[in-house]
Amino acid sequence: MGLGTCGLYVPFGKKKTSVGHEHLSPNPRKYVSDSFESSPSHSNTNMLCSKSPSDRNLVTEKEFCHRRSSSVGNIHKPPRNILTSGRSSDASQAVKWASQADRDLVTEKKFHHQRSFSQGNCYENPQNNLVPRRASDANQAAKQCLSSTRCQYYGHGNIIKGLNSVTKPQDPESVEEINNLGNMKYRNGYFKEAISLYDKAIALCPQNAAFHSNKAAAFISLGRLTEAVEECLKAIKCEPSCSRAHYRLGTLYTRFGQVDNASWHFELSGKNIGSEIRQRLSRIEAHYVNTNKAKKVKDWDGVLRESTLCIEAGVDASNQLVALKAEALFKLRRVDEAFELVNAASHSEESRVTKPCKGTACLLIIETKLNLYLGRFEKGFKSAERAVDMDSTRKSLNWLKKARGAADARKCGNSFYKDQKYLEACTMFGHGLQYVPTNNVLLCDRAACRSKLGQWEMAIDDCNAALRERPNFHKALLWRAHSYAKLRRWEDSLKDYSALSKEFPGDEFIASSLDQVQMELKAQTGRFSSLEPIVETNGIEGSSW
Repeated sequence: MGLGTCGLYVPFGKKKTSVGHEHLSPNPRKYVSDSFESSPSHSNTNMLCSKSPSDRNLVTEKEFCHRRSSSVGNIHKPPRNILTSGRSSDASQAVKWASQADRDLVTEKKFHHQRSFSQGNCYENPQNNLVPRRASDANQAAKQCLSSTRCQYYGHGNIIKGLNSVTKPQDPESVEEINNLGNMKYRNGYFKEAISLYDKAIALCPQNAAFHSNKAAAFISLGRLTEAVEECLKAIKCEPSCSRAHYRLGTLYTRFGQVDNASWHFELSGKNIGSEIRQRLSRIEAHYVNTNKAKKVKDWDGVLRESTLCIEAGVDASNQLVALKAEALFKLRRVDEAFELVNAASHSEESRVTKPCKGTACLLIIETKLNLYLGRFEKGFKSAERAVDMDSTRKSLNWLKKARGAADARKCGNSFYKDQKYLEACTMFGHGLQYVPTNNVLLCDRAACRSKLGQWEMAIDDCNAALRERPNFHKALLWRAHSYAKLRRWEDSLKDYSALSKEFPGDEFIASSLDQVQMELKAQTGRFSSLEPIVETNGIEGSSW
C-alpha cells in the first residue's frame, strides 16, 4: 500500500482477490477509458476496461464521475464500504489526479468539472483550484466527489466510513427558522400549529433541548400536562442542565400534587424560587396529609375540607385529589355535586390521555360508583372497564366484577318485569344486590316486584333501605306509600303522598292517590276497596321522575 496525496491510501501494484484473480491497480498517470457496461440492479456486472490509446492525460467527466465498482466472473459484489482488492475509490483517484496538475495537461472540460475542489474562483488560479492545500481540503474534495457521483462502492474504511458520514447536514438556519415560526404561532395563541412546527424542528435536530422545552410550553397551554412532562424530560435528557425544562417540571409537578418531585426540579433549575413557592409546597403537603388522615377515619367532612384547600393551593391537575373530593361529596349525599365534579374532570385534556394513570383510574372508579348509584348500570360498567385499562389493581378489578354483575342482573330483571313475571324478576334483582347490596335502584326494583306479589311488608323494607341510601329517591317513596295504603296504614301513607305532592304538584296520579287516602283516613271505615286503582295503575313505571 502506498500513502497517496493528503493522507489518502492508494493501492499500487498487483493484489489478489479472495478467489485468486489478479487485478491491476490503476497507475496514477494512466487512465482507463469510459467504455463499460452497467446494470441498474445490484447483480454482478462485467466491466470492459482498456487503456486509452490516445492522450493518456485526458480524463473525461464521464470517466471521472461515473465509474462503478463491479465484480469479475462469478464473484459476488463486495460490501458497500469495501472496494474489490486492487481497486482504489473514486474519491482517492480524484485526489491523486488533482495532485498531478503541475505535470499533466488538464483539459477545459476536466478543469470545469473539478471546480468542486476549489474554495474560491476557479478561473483565477487553476493550480489553487485543482490541488487541495490541506489534508482536510482533500477529504472534503473526496466527499464531494462521492456525493456527486453517487457511487455505490467507495474507498477504504479508515478514510471514509460510509455515505451517511458524508451526507450534507441539515441547514441550521432553516431549523432555527422553523423554531421561530413555532414561537410566533405560540405567542399568537395557535398552540396546535406551534406544536406541529416544533415537531418539524425536532425531526431535523432531535437533540436540541430548547425545541422540546418549547413544545412542552405549548402542551401546557392546551392543558395536556402529562405530555408536557414527557417533553420536559426529553429536553433534560438532551441537556441535563436545561434550566427552563427543570423549572417547568417543578411547576407541573406542583399542579399534580407531587411535592417531592416539584422541589427537586426547582432546585435543579438553579433559579431562586423564593419563599412564596416554598410556602405553597409546604401547604400542599400539609393538606395532602390531612386529607389522607381524615379518609382513614371516614371523616368525610374533613376530607372535603382538606381536599378543597389543597386544590386551591395549586393542585388543580390531580385526578386522584379530585376523586377524593368527589368521594367525600358522594358519602355526604351530595351526589349531584359529586357527579358534576367527576364529569368535568373526566372531560379534561388530562383525563383523555390513554396511557396508564393511577389518578385517572381512581376517578373512573368514583364515576362507576356514581353511575351505579343513579341506576346507569351500563355506563358504570364501561367506566369500570376504563379504570382497569388505566390501572389494573385489585380494587379496579373488583369494581369491574360488581358493575358487570349488577348490569346483567338489572337487564334480565327488567325483561321479566315487562313480561309480568314478577317472581323471576324479583329473583334477578336480588341476584344483582349480591354484587352491590346497598344499591338503591335494585332495592326499589325488588320492592316493586314484591308489591306486585302482595308482599307488602317486604316491599316496605326494601323501600326503607333504598331511602336510607338515597333519601330523595321519589320512586321508592311512592312504592312505600302504596304499600302502606295496602296495609291500611293511612297516616304513614298520607305522609308519603303529601311529600310527593309537594315535589310534583302537577302529577295527576299522586293527587288522585292523596285524595283517596285522605278520604279513607277520615272515614275510618276500614274498607280498602276505594284504593284499588292504585294497585292496578302503571303510574309508578310511567312517571317521569
